[in-house]
Amino acid sequence: MSVQPWQMNPYIRYMDRRTCSVSYKSEIMAYDYRLFACLSGKCRLEIDGGEITLNKDSIVIFPPAMPYRFFFSEEEPAILYDINFNLNYVCTKGLSLHPDEPLAFDYEKMPEKPDEELLAQPMLIENAPELCEDTGRVLQERERQGAFCDEMCAAMLKEILLRALRRAEDSEERGGGLEAEIMRYLEEHCHEAISLKQLGRQFGYHPVYLNRLFKEKTGKTLHHFQMECRMKRACAMLTGTRLSVKEIAESTGFSSPAYFSELFLKMMHMTPGQYRSTGK
Repeated sequence: MSVQPWQMNPYIRYMDRRTCSVSYKSEIMAYDYRLFACLSGKCRLEIDGGEITLNKDSIVIFPPAMPYRFFFSEEEPAILYDINFNLNYVCTKGLSLHPDEPLAFDYEKMPEKPDEELLAQPMLIENAPELCEDTGRVLQERERQGAFCDEMCAAMLKEILLRALRRAEDSEERGGGLEAEIMRYLEEHCHEAISLKQLGRQFGYHPVYLNRLFKEKTGKTLHHFQMECRMKRACAMLTGTRLSVKEIAESTGFSSPAYFSELFLKMMHMTPGQYRSTGK
């Protein structure tokens, strides 16, 4: 059963503020959830086959058991807050679970299994200085070690997580949702060879998550929609210009005229020449 946002009662296992200039050379997997808030500089996060750029005043949150590694610049180090936490309050004070390399990862050591819905995919919140500042306040509270410190920090972290989730939902609601933003982007750049990895970097989400979300919302994969955009552009050029099939194939991003003609026949049920002669 999935945890509802209001049911979260996070427990912080570890937290610090660090200056990072040395990249992770090997992938690691965490046993608990991770939150990184970027105070200055920027860095690149490769996670579960995707890529995210973490800029100043941005926050990334991702679940356990997901391979990741960071790339930092020695010339311009990034300053990050790092929180390791569970969604459910598990009172094991003083226990910090260090990540392992994927082959050494022991799923039995996980304090809780990752939730199937809540924070199930990497979530990037950009231009959020207020969330970064509040993350710093959590660290101040932990270092102060006042009465009910763990409980106070849990409440403060819960507010940060809820506000991050709200920001993500608000972003999807603008312009008809995230899938509508992706559709507009692909329509405008349909002539370019855009990979899932590039789309993930453009929108700040894991590419697998983007593809699944797009399929759920539209009934089509991102690749299929991209091909439809190219075909729509090609059809307009066939009837509205005197460009050759080769020139149209090149201007719509196809690797060769042969592949363009093959796919055109499959999707339009006629050859490019036949379509041009019908004048549709």
